[in-house]
Formats: sequence, structure tokens, C-alpha cells
Amino acid sequence: MLKLLKSFFLHPQSVIVGFGFTTLSLLMSTWAIRLPELKIQLGINDAQVGTALLILSIGSLIISPFSTYIMDRYPTGKVTFVSVIIQSAIYILPFLVQTYTAFLVAMFLVGLAMGFINITINASAAMVEKKYHRSIMSSCHGMFSIGAIIGSIGAGVISELGVSPLNHMIALIAFLIIGNFFLRKTWFSLPNSDLKAPAFAIPTLPVLGFFSIAFCIVLAEMTIMDWSAVYLKDTLKSSAALTGLGFAAFSTTMAIGRLSGDTIVPKIGKRKIITIGCILASLGLGLAAFTTMPWMAIFGFAITGIGMATIIPILYSLSANMENVNPGVGIASIATACISGGLIGRPIVGFVSNEMGMSVSMWIASGFALVAGGIAISIGRKKTTKA
Repeated sequence: MLKLLKSFFLHPQSVIVGFGFTTLSLLMSTWAIRLPELKIQLGINDAQVGTALLILSIGSLIISPFSTYIMDRYPTGKVTFVSVIIQSAIYILPFLVQTYTAFLVAMFLVGLAMGFINITINASAAMVEKKYHRSIMSSCHGMFSIGAIIGSIGAGVISELGVSPLNHMIALIAFLIIGNFFLRKTWFSLPNSDLKAPAFAIPTLPVLGFFSIAFCIVLAEMTIMDWSAVYLKDTLKSSAALTGLGFAAFSTTMAIGRLSGDTIVPKIGKRKIITIGCILASLGLGLAAFTTMPWMAIFGFAITGIGMATIIPILYSLSANMENVNPGVGIASIATACISGGLIGRPIVGFVSNEMGMSVSMWIASGFALVAGGIAISIGRKKTTKA
């Protein structure tokens, strides 16, 4: 593990892509932790936040095909650099608005930028892997988790200090834009994309099981990312400093799992890891939903992070290497599942929370993770039977 990490951090093209992942997670985690304050500022409820998150996901869905078109026609490094800058700058909009209508427009624009960067940053990682014959995807996603740890803990502390969400986000965005600007030469050195995979794909029968698992897991993951701070603050009555620790705990165990995944997964097996991970994720979310103690909920989120850490990267790998399935279709199917999970899951949590409480939403997320585990067990049995 240490040898792989050393190789990653000594390779400029790998590190710059990893920094792009970190940039995205710093923005997302800061937004998520300051969300309870934005709710108060705008005077909106959980259902209205759920609608805003639905609008965000729709924006991501709309832009993805155009992102693929742009990646095929312009230098990968420059396109990815621009996507990082745009994503950073546009995250200020939800913190500037004064009305709910303006908030919805801001979230749509954030969604457009997010869909764009999701395509460009993952394509950049794939191209670095291909050109330099090194495995960096898991480490890059680990860098995303590290950024989420820093962002969520930092946001909780900064909130406790009384710094306004707007001033906090202005400082963060300025830091990220300046940092990436000074590193632009490394960004521009990235190898160009030659990936011709479709942006979206209807899953074929062989990959349908993996598609379903990805959909359920991403739905559960988005519940923690978008709503853990709200849950800790509004339902469990945590202090401002603690609200960021739920997502931080989840991201910490997620980062550890991803950074060590290349060592652990071959020893246990990809399918077993998926099954065990789904069950752990379900148990962790169930614990968070059941308890009335903030620290126990935070522990539940940490367990969930352990379970989810390597599931999505493994699903990408398995779907790209299935017999009689075009690798591009397999990869695009999982990407579509991830977008769909976020698209449907984000508003569901808000609407259910508004009607029945956030604890019920956590139970629903736990149920989806358990369903994913059941699908994984079923796929494993079919594979054994065929063998």
C-alpha cells in the first residue's frame, strides 16, 4: 500500500488529477455541512431542499452527454482544468441567493458544473492510467474522500466559530481557484482522451445486477453526503462542531478503504467484498437511524464508509470486463446507475424527512444498502451455479 501511494504522489500527472478530486470534495462537503444554516437563511424545509437536490441532479444528467462531446474534441487537460475552475466558482451561487426560486436556479447551475467535472475528472484519471501504465483510480477516489474529511471537519469548526457560510465559501473558492491556476501547466500536460464510450447506456441483462447494486449504494451514499449534517443538527440536536463529524467519519473510513483497496480486494475477492460491504453499509445506516445519540450515529456513518469504500470502483471494473459486454457499455451503465441513484435518492430523503422525520429516511437508505447486498448474493450464487 505504501509503495503504491509513494508512486502516486511522486507522479505529477497522477497528483494533479487527485487534486482535482480533492477540489470537488472540498466544495461538496463544505456545502453539505453548511446546508442547515442555508435552510434557516432561506426559511425552507427538508422537502424544499429535496426538490433543490433533484434540480441539481437533473442539471448533472443534462450536461453529461455534452461533456463527453467536448472531451472528444479538445485537449483533456485544458478541459478538465476549466471544469475544475467552473465548478469552484459556481458553488458560490447557493450562498448568494435570497429567495427559494433563485436557490433552485443556483442548484441547477451547480448541477450542470458537477455533471461536467464528473466526466472530465474520471476521464483524466483513466487516460493517465492508460498512458503511464499505472493504477490511480482508487487513489484518486481516496483523494476525494480525504478532501471530504478536511472539508467536513473544517466546516463544522468554522461554523462553530461563527463565520458566515458566505464568507467561508468565498475563502475556500478563492484558495481552490488560485491553487489550480498555479498548477495549470501540470493540468495541461495530461494525455488526451480517446475514450469513445457513451455518456449513458441502458444496462444489458448481464450487467443489470451490477447496475442495480450501484443504484442502491449511490442512493444510500448521497443520503449521508447531503443529509448527515441536517440529521445530526435537526434530529439529534448536535452542536455545530459535531454536525460535520458524521460526513467526516464516513469519508475517513471511505478513504482508508479506498487507499488500501488494491491490496485487500485481491485477497478476499471482488464479489465477496461487494456483498460484505453492502451488509456493513446497511448495518451502519441502521445504527445511525436507530440511535438518539450523536456520537453513535457518527460511529454508524463510519461503519457505512468501511462498507461502501470499494463497491463502486469494483463495479466499474467488473462491468468493464464481462464476457460478451462492450467495456464502454459496461462502464457507461454503472455511470448511469450512479447518476440515477443520486437523481432519485436525493429528493426522496427530503420528502420523506419532511413527512415522517429524517430517521425514517436513514432507515430507507439502510434498506437500499441491504437490497444491494441481496442482489450481490444472488449474483454470486448464479456465478457459482454456472461454474
